[in-house]
Amino acid sequence: MKLELEIANRIRELRIAKGMTQEQLSDKIGFDVSYLGRIERGKSANIQINTLEKIICALDEDYAAFFSFEETENKYSTILHGLSLSDNQEELLEIIERIIKLEQK
Repeated sequence: MKLELEIANRIRELRIAKGMTQEQLSDKIGFDVSYLGRIERGKSANIQINTLEKIICALDEDYAAFFSFEETENKYSTILHGLSLSDNQEELLEIIERIIKLEQK
């Protein structure tokens, strides 16, 4: 899948996972809802970096989590992708942290 479509899908996926409507997200970033809709459908070619940064910040994500796409062979990205959509992020992070500490002993 092309990067612009991966980004479009990821914006929509995270917005929905966070229980936000397009209207709520567009208000938060200060853009027209129709523009956000075009971005989410992959119809806004050449999205500017500062626009993408506003969206990522409004979704309260860091860059690594945002760019962890579903369709990848990289296990780290796959796990990060699933974690970013989980309702139990804090619990899962604590479990992962404990496993890492056990590994380091």
